Amino acid sequence: MRCFVGTHGSCVPTTPLTPCTPVGCAIKKLHNHVFFLPLQGVSQGLKHQCIVYEILTNNLMKKLFYLFTILFAGLFAACDNGQYVDLGLPSGTLWYSKNEGGDHTRYTYDEAISNFGSKLPTKEQLEELKNQCTWTWTGSGYKVVGPNGNSIYLPAAGWRSCDGNVSDVGSFGVYWSSTPEGSDSAYYLVFDSNFVIMDNYFRCHGLSVRLVQD
Repeated sequence: MRCFVGTHGSCVPTTPLTPCTPVGCAIKKLHNHVFFLPLQGVSQGLKHQCIVYEILTNNLMKKLFYLFTILFAGLFAACDNGQYVDLGLPSGTLWYSKNEGGDHTRYTYDEAISNFGSKLPTKEQLEELKNQCTWTWTGSGYKVVGPNGNSIYLPAAGWRSCDGNVSDVGSFGVYWSSTPEGSDSAYYLVFDSNFVIMDNYFRCHGLSVRLVQD
């Protein structure tokens, strides 16, 4: 069903006896499955031009709703306000201000390498972060202040064992490096309120990821 909206809000239907209730070209009456959308580039002497689409089935309406939900979720993800931060490190490495996937998302080593490649920090870059910055425990993670006074925050997001159990959320932070150790292990940075060290362990564990600019 299509109709045009006249100069005083009246509806001029293209199909006889087709009801429509246009309101300023706004999307309206979703529960009745009616969309009011702007009609661009139409010259028919109409002051307020809209085209109206009636959605015929609830099933189609649900599909459209899910589509819009996915699109908006993507837009919000794209609008993430994280950024790469210059901490004034000797190497010039810039560190991202947020964990990948959110504070409580964890990756196996193979997933981290596959997804992030050269943006995953090396063992040497993590050691530089540990040794060149001032680390202050906040109660659930560390504020890490670089030589130039800029800072990032590393949450203690815990870790996931190879069998899927999540432990130590809020008390331990464990972050992958890209540097392997042998055929089944890799280096990572681990901390709690009392220490910050480098270690290595099995690649099947799920750990946090903080990227560097490549």
